[in-house]
Amino acid sequence: MLKKILSVFALFAITTAVYAGGPENKTNHSPGYSRMPAKNTECRKTDAMFYNPAGTAFMEEGLHFSLGNQFVYKKYTNEFDGKTYKTDLPTYLYPNMELVWVKDKSAIFTGFSLFSGGGGVEWKHGSAETIKALRDVAAQTGVASLTSMDHSLECFSVVYGNMTGISHQFWDGKLSVGAAAKLLYGYKTITAEAAETPTGANAMVLGTDTTLADIQMNGWGAGAALGVHFKPTPRWDIAVTYNSQLEVYYEYTKFSGKGASLLIPEGEKGEHDNYIIPATVTFGIGWRPIEPLYLAAGCDIFFNRIAGYDYKDSFEINFGAEYKINDIFTVSAGGFYCNIGSNQRENGNNYTSPVLDSMSYCGGCEVHFTDKLYADIGFFYTQYFDETFHDVKINKKIFEGAVGLTYKLF
Repeated sequence: MLKKILSVFALFAITTAVYAGGPENKTNHSPGYSRMPAKNTECRKTDAMFYNPAGTAFMEEGLHFSLGNQFVYKKYTNEFDGKTYKTDLPTYLYPNMELVWVKDKSAIFTGFSLFSGGGGVEWKHGSAETIKALRDVAAQTGVASLTSMDHSLECFSVVYGNMTGISHQFWDGKLSVGAAAKLLYGYKTITAEAAETPTGANAMVLGTDTTLADIQMNGWGAGAALGVHFKPTPRWDIAVTYNSQLEVYYEYTKFSGKGASLLIPEGEKGEHDNYIIPATVTFGIGWRPIEPLYLAAGCDIFFNRIAGYDYKDSFEINFGAEYKINDIFTVSAGGFYCNIGSNQRENGNNYTSPVLDSMSYCGGCEVHFTDKLYADIGFFYTQYFDETFHDVKINKKIFEGAVGLTYKLF
């Protein structure tokens, strides 16, 4: 019975907070993406390593170092039976780092970002999933007081990743090829707490410990990326990148609380589980009609079905424009549409961390302090399209601000 109450946690174990990209994949790896999301043809800045690794070979010669962070406000809501349940826990630490060395026609790069997850949720009075589960158990046991038991749910999930690779130009500077290896580290926590110590009939069902479940898990994974960048003329860019499926092999490092073994029967401390981030193919085209102006558009496809998830393949369409006003300021704007692939799927969504189609609006600027030092400042707002999933209206909102610094050491 308690397994039903806590089944929401199992859903969170495979569903992460989404800011941009597919249900499992992250595409907002850098502050530059926040102000100009059409990054699939990027070939002037260090974050090209994440979006277009082949493009790093076209960067200016030298050693480039970038460091940044994104600040995310997110609000998820469940509307169920005349009440609204919500979580609005912000994410303050969403870092990235890149180091790119370019010499002659080659580049070597390494960097760090978040490849999935990247945040937590805190449902202070439960979500629709836990409320419905409590009602089911109350009906089965005859303990009506369970339906009014105040409780909370906290979950956190992140997959950190290092990406290291190389790229090289061919064909008189018209073509480049890049390849990279990825090393991932994942960390997740799931905690459920009763607001007060269960007593009476409630205690007979739940026990007398306020901690219903306390689970932690971490693990490692690996993958690769391969890209091609074609410049038919100096003003045009065409790029394609393939990112392999990533699999993080988790180990339970903490597994306590009366409901933990009921939540995941095989999930005792020391046991293993795995989490899959689907493979992607990205396409991009960019055009510089005049030197100060760059226009770009792209498409990302996420192969969810091959990864075994119960939703369709998802895709993202991005577009953007960047204009250099003078030697100090460059402004940009753009957006992206995400079709998440989960609509109308029986098990393709959940209440704790909803996955929804969305439209995002981005903008910001690049500020050059010197010839070697500049900053990226970006903002975006994501408008999600609410959905009714098993008689619960689910929705969320995300606002993000980001800042990054890049320094050319030589």
